[in-house]
Amino acid sequence: MDRRKLRLAVVHAALLLVLSALLPSAALGQHLHIRNYTTADGLLGSPVWDITQDSRGFLWIATTWVSIVSTE
Repeated sequence: MDRRKLRLAVVHAALLLVLSALLPSAALGQHLHIRNYTTADGLLGSPVWDITQDSRGFLWIATTWVSIVSTE
């Protein structure tokens, strides 16, 4: 292996090491709030085809049952 290829391999290895050290800490900084909605919450059926959130924070959920459900 010539010096240029060796240098490139070392740079790639160093970059991979730095990224692998930084990415897990970035992922840990996220706080995801997940809530499951069921028929007990007013969901009319499944599967859910689309979900959107309006400017007031309401979730609009489109299901197979030709319905749109709004949550508070």
